[in-house]
Amino acid sequence: MLRGNSFAARNPNPSSSNAPSTPMSANPAPAGSAVIQMDVPQARPIEITPPKGLTKDLTASYVNLPGQRVLRSGSLTMLIERSVRVPGDHIPGERWLWRGHKTVIPGELASRVDPQVSQLAVPYGSITVLATIDKDGYVSNVKPLYGSLTFLPNVAAAIRNWHYQPTYLDNKPADTQAQIEIEFHPPGARTSRP
Repeated sequence: MLRGNSFAARNPNPSSSNAPSTPMSANPAPAGSAVIQMDVPQARPIEITPPKGLTKDLTASYVNLPGQRVLRSGSLTMLIERSVRVPGDHIPGERWLWRGHKTVIPGELASRVDPQVSQLAVPYGSITVLATIDKDGYVSNVKPLYGSLTFLPNVAAAIRNWHYQPTYLDNKPADTQAQIEIEFHPPGARTSRP
């Protein structure tokens, strides 16, 4: 999921960390939807290094975090890829600088609401959206990337009710993004996998 001004990170140290967590607040879920509390694994620090070969001025960049999360329910499958915003130092007349290594402790998805599309004329297909997650772990924006825009109102309403644990970049809360691909299964193909 490399986007413009995005770079990949690696996880050199699979040890656990003591990242602070914040309590979740209750957001009203869209009608007919229930808030699903997630089992949140212990956060693992990820080391990221500066990108090489930048030729233009940048004020910040999103760095892709390793791994994908796949969530399945009876009517849909979701693939989630995350990235973290890394601010850079800008020296006038020079390009964006990012000095040294940085440590990211990604906040995990703590609660979610699954989109409901059963009332649509064709309740199967797919859509991919980009969700912006603020420093407190709340989804602040959802925009479509590709797929069937028929699903967008229901998908955006559900994802805006998702809550992540905060992500930390060098022990400071950081903004993140999540590219979320959702595939709605035809009624006859639905499974009962968790």
